[in-house]
Amino acid sequence: MKAACIAAVQAALGRDLGPGEQKGIEERVRKWMRLLARQDPTWGSMSGTQRTKAAAGAAARELTRDIAKARQQLSLQITAWDRDENMLAALPQVTLKDHLDRLKALSRTLAFDPGKSGPRSI
Repeated sequence: MKAACIAAVQAALGRDLGPGEQKGIEERVRKWMRLLARQDPTWGSMSGTQRTKAAAGAAARELTRDIAKARQQLSLQITAWDRDENMLAALPQVTLKDHLDRLKALSRTLAFDPGKSGPRSI
């Protein structure tokens, strides 16, 4: 990435970019330039700046979707973890056998996959 591009992205984010982030942004924009060149019939008539802006916009939308998906998955993981913790806390804790039974119940809960023909490996 050019220094001016890096500075613009850093100004938009309000923080410095790491080398990995710089490379990731550049790769994502290049990927969208290739995809848009195949999909957009007006791509050949665009100037270099217009192409870069179109690819950067598509890359930004993709990144936004990826972040939203990651947040959703994290939220679902937290909900599942909380549900399992509450289930374990609700079980009485008296003997070692009860603890083993609780672990077996948790194992069955986590290993069950209704979409397949039985339990799955964790």
